[in-house]
Amino acid sequence: MIRRFCTRLCGLLILLTSCCAFGGIRPSFMLDYSSWHATDIVVVTPLADDGSFQVLESWKGDLRPGAIIAIPDLAPKPDSVPINWYPHDSFSPFKRWTEVPVVPPGSRIVLYLKDGSQAAESTGERSRWVAANLFSDMKASAAWIYDGRAYGFVQMINPGPSVFVRLWYSTERNAGEVRREELSESSLKERTFDVLRLQQQIEAAVAIEDRKARAEALRSYADSKIYPAKNFALEELGKSGEAALPTIRSMLDDPKFSKDDGTLVEQYAKAGGAAAGPELTSRLEADVKYWQAIGPTLPVGWWNLIDQNGIWAETHGYRDRYSQTIFLIRSLDEIRYQPAVFAAEQLRDFWKSLPQLNDPSGLNQTANEADKLVKHLQPGNSEGDER
Repeated sequence: MIRRFCTRLCGLLILLTSCCAFGGIRPSFMLDYSSWHATDIVVVTPLADDGSFQVLESWKGDLRPGAIIAIPDLAPKPDSVPINWYPHDSFSPFKRWTEVPVVPPGSRIVLYLKDGSQAAESTGERSRWVAANLFSDMKASAAWIYDGRAYGFVQMINPGPSVFVRLWYSTERNAGEVRREELSESSLKERTFDVLRLQQQIEAAVAIEDRKARAEALRSYADSKIYPAKNFALEELGKSGEAALPTIRSMLDDPKFSKDDGTLVEQYAKAGGAAAGPELTSRLEADVKYWQAIGPTLPVGWWNLIDQNGIWAETHGYRDRYSQTIFLIRSLDEIRYQPAVFAAEQLRDFWKSLPQLNDPSGLNQTANEADKLVKHLQPGNSEGDER
């Protein structure tokens, strides 16, 4: 079944996993995400097998060397085995390497933590620390250092469990080429600090009082390969008000940001409110013409069609344009911009006229969303007045 292509969560699952291959069902260590969202990043050594640790180094936050912290979820279980029994590469037979390993005294573990002290006080939990992980899974928010190399929990096969393997980091280079680098303790630290430096830079940009200048500063981070930084910059553009509209408009016209058009449309509407209506309507009208020209040429099943270059619809930009169209409809619905009703009716009726567009496996969502917008904008609808 074709699923909705551009939802925030889907984008997050696909893009933030620059350190691992991730299927979206079970937790995996995600270096960029955890570095960005952690309040504290520390190197610790276990004091016992009960989940108590002593801080050796602090990379982020207020914890200092010598501090003792309790992380019960990282205590080895009775059937756990020593770390040197585990596979030493990422593609060994997985068996059931799913439990926290037993490590010798003096071992180093890097923890990516969030301070959950308020929640701990209210629930009576033993530890104030929670995982800085997309799934709040502590095992996937830690990297074990063994023989100078970094190991952690990754879902290697979907469906399948999170297994203990050697960690790696993937970076996108020119022309979509992906470079994969296995992580050592030093490269893990280097990558973490790359994220932290970028985080400080973006926070400085957000602090700029002049909103037009702030938007221009944020634009320079909106194509970052560190996806938490990219997402944060895009969201902050939407919070910058009408002064950010020229910047976002220019980004929508820049091919460099084509894969972010849906998010940019959403942020344009958030920044401008009703003032964004004319521009969004104009772009929806352009999308109607685009689909009227392209739609009849598309084969049934075009969304998942495979060719020698990979996903055919992705190669030709059809998926990106679909994302933009959906977000234009939703954004115009959000601001209830009544003059958009004619374009919405055109798109709805045309989309329903072609089986390759109005595919009930998921693509018919465009017609459904357009129909919802039309109903909200109909005269007499109490919610349909222009805002």
